[in-house]
Amino acid sequence: MDPANFARFETTIPGRSGGPCGGKDYGIALFSKQPLGPADRFTLPYDGNEPRHLLCAPLKSRPQLRFCTVHATFVDAYRATQLKAIFGHVDDYRADGDQVILAGDFNVGPDWARMDPYYSAQVNTPNNRNNTGHYREVDDADPVYCTGYGETTEEGAGGGGPCGIGGKIDMIFSHEDDYVASASTGDARSSPHSCGGKSCSDHRILVGLLTLGH
Repeated sequence: MDPANFARFETTIPGRSGGPCGGKDYGIALFSKQPLGPADRFTLPYDGNEPRHLLCAPLKSRPQLRFCTVHATFVDAYRATQLKAIFGHVDDYRADGDQVILAGDFNVGPDWARMDPYYSAQVNTPNNRNNTGHYREVDDADPVYCTGYGETTEEGAGGGGPCGIGGKIDMIFSHEDDYVASASTGDARSSPHSCGGKSCSDHRILVGLLTLGH
């Protein structure tokens, strides 16, 4: 709708020779069909490997509807502290009356104990139990693949995960008080193989339809 206002970007690793993006900045991004408002950029606890950030922006026309994205650490000693920071910022938005959609690569599975304080207690299946939190994920009610967990997002993964179909580390969350389960769905699709004949990512593409109530 507005070619000059459709994206927000947060640099994680500045462009350099030999860097991960051919000399260009590497980071996380939000893209929106509708114009975005001012972005908030939160630095997460440093994991000793790579700077990590949470990037959030509201719709310009609906400033109390915010979208956030993150690429959390794979360094196990810092997973819990980064998750606490991520969901803490989202909780702060909610305390101000905002609705938030949080998406990204969390580098943890829905059934991991580190996710129990954040994943909704409404989700209690053999594949994802002991949750005490308040956030629902678009794929956690999938009746086909792995109920309570969802479809694998690891490209080319063999077994793994509670259902043996591969791990899920990419997720799209909203608060259970906003989440309309009957009208929200998720689907993981294969990445394109147009990068020199190889897959363009080691992740599958997670697509979600998330319906929020009032």
